[in-house]
Order: sequence, then C-alpha cells, then structure tokens
Amino acid sequence: IRDRLIELYSGQKSFFEKNKKWAASLEDLKLPATQGLPQHTTSLRLTPEGFEAAITVSGSGEKTETWTIHQDSQIGHRLQSRQANSPDSTSQFAPK
Repeated sequence: IRDRLIELYSGQKSFFEKNKKWAASLEDLKLPATQGLPQHTTSLRLTPEGFEAAITVSGSGEKTETWTIHQDSQIGHRLQSRQANSPDSTSQFAPK
C-alpha cells in the first residue's frame, strides 16, 4: 500500500510540474494498474492545500483501513469500524 501511495504522490508531482495544477482524477495520472494489493478502492480529491490520495482496504472483520498521502508526502492511516456512526477510529500520521 505504501508503494502505491508513493506512486500516486510521484504521479501527482509529475502532473503538477507539467500542468501547473494537481490532477483532479486518477485517470489523469495515467499510472499502471495495481498489483499485489488486497481488494481495495483508490480515490483522489483536491484540497485547499493540494490533494489527498487514499487507498481503502476492507478487512475480513468489522474494520476498514484507509491510507492517505498528501502533497507534502505525509502518509496517514485511519482504522475505522464498519458500523454506522461508530466513533471507533484511530489515526496515525508519519512523514514519508
């Protein structure tokens, strides 16, 4: 997951250098297909500071993990309960 986040970050950085703006969609980045990752979803959204790319993996239990990377290369991790309106979540952020 970390390697894919770095690919997303690098893709955004290259896109920005060429276009002077962040890519608004994953398709704009033209990255190769992911391989070796568990079943997941990948998303990309623009933020006031730049962008956030996220990979969400649903585990076999009641937890969902979301890994994110931002324009400053900071990687974050959230563990969330799948139950509706559950406050059970933890976050950790660490620089690349």
